[in-house]
Amino acid sequence: MKKFTKIAIAGVCLVAVGVGIIFALKDRTPNNYDLSGNWINHQETFEEAVQNSTQVVYAKVVDKESFWFNGIVFTEAEIEILENFKGVLQQGDKCFVRFTGGVIDGEEHYMERQIIPEISEEYVFVINEFSMADEVPVEGKYVLVGGYQGMFKMENGIIGQMLGQDDEHKKVVKLNDENVLEKELLGKSLSEIRKLVKQ
Repeated sequence: MKKFTKIAIAGVCLVAVGVGIIFALKDRTPNNYDLSGNWINHQETFEEAVQNSTQVVYAKVVDKESFWFNGIVFTEAEIEILENFKGVLQQGDKCFVRFTGGVIDGEEHYMERQIIPEISEEYVFVINEFSMADEVPVEGKYVLVGGYQGMFKMENGIIGQMLGQDDEHKKVVKLNDENVLEKELLGKSLSEIRKLVKQ
């Protein structure tokens, strides 16, 4: 039988997420940690998310690296911009998007509703500048708008589904609803996304 323990994570540790989480719990199994948290800047519509972002881009993930910071695992994905819909990032530019969770030494750490992007896959990112506790933006680093909400996977030229799947890493859904933004964009093409952002 797997042994479970719960460890409260201090709120100060979560500042590094850059998106605001009220609290989190960590369920431990031998090789898997599930974090449960309440994202406090939840977006209700794609239009709202675009308004509250500084960059909206279509990009390819070229690399990613997970690391420990203040007792929590984060992952930074390096992305290459394929098309800019909003903001200063241009085609060919590279930057980093930070996510809560990742894999280190074979141990998996997953934040509720937070999907870690895959290398070589393409996504639409709705992002803001990443900042630490001093709120000074870190150049070249970003976080998703709405915590888990601001990333949409492109599959065969349209937005595909990432969340709401009942696999072992997405069973911890105590606080956050399914991504309403993803539901809104599901099946839409890049040209449709472009029009929505420009409205």
